[in-house]
Amino acid sequence: MKKTTMTIIVLLACMIIIPLSLAEIRSKVDTVANAKEMEDDVRVTLEGFIVEKVDKETYLFKDDTGEIDVEIQDDLWEDMEMDPESKVMIRGEIDKEDDSVKLEAKKLKSVE
Repeated sequence: MKKTTMTIIVLLACMIIIPLSLAEIRSKVDTVANAKEMEDDVRVTLEGFIVEKVDKETYLFKDDTGEIDVEIQDDLWEDMEMDPESKVMIRGEIDKEDDSVKLEAKKLKSVE
């Protein structure tokens, strides 16, 4: 009975730990150039600068490899004050439509 219980506990722990580890690997910091080549709906993490507001929720994001439009919902800002020299980390999903590629932000964080 104890062996069965222990086996179940180990299996449940593996079911939780392995997906979390894979998610962390997939969300390593990448570049704009690589992000633009990824498939639709792929999760990506970018570090760089928000250099311009394009429209209500679209911003121009830039790193050393290029620029990409990022859709950032108002609630993700969490009272952060940004300027073009403030480095940020953005986690999100690639959104490909027709010939355009943009990033749909899921998390926004200031990088010190």
